[in-house]
Amino acid sequence: MIIKIDLSAIIGEKDQRKAYQALKDQIEPAFLTELLEYANNNKRLASKIAGIQVATINKKLKRHGLFIARKVVRLGSKS
Repeated sequence: MIIKIDLSAIIGEKDQRKAYQALKDQIEPAFLTELLEYANNNKRLASKIAGIQVATINKKLKRHGLFIARKVVRLGSKS
């Protein structure tokens, strides 16, 4: 996976904490998406892989406006 980063949000920032946060805000959504895809949308497994708590994953998903969509299929349906 390749992540395109907007360096202008980072380079122009004199406060290192704000620059780090700007970088993290760009990288974290892609990381969470890949992590959950790898863990087959299992947040407990994803938390073990990443070494963070499930609550932290939930907080980060909410912060970035991400959610896990599960397809509901009627029994006997072809799709």
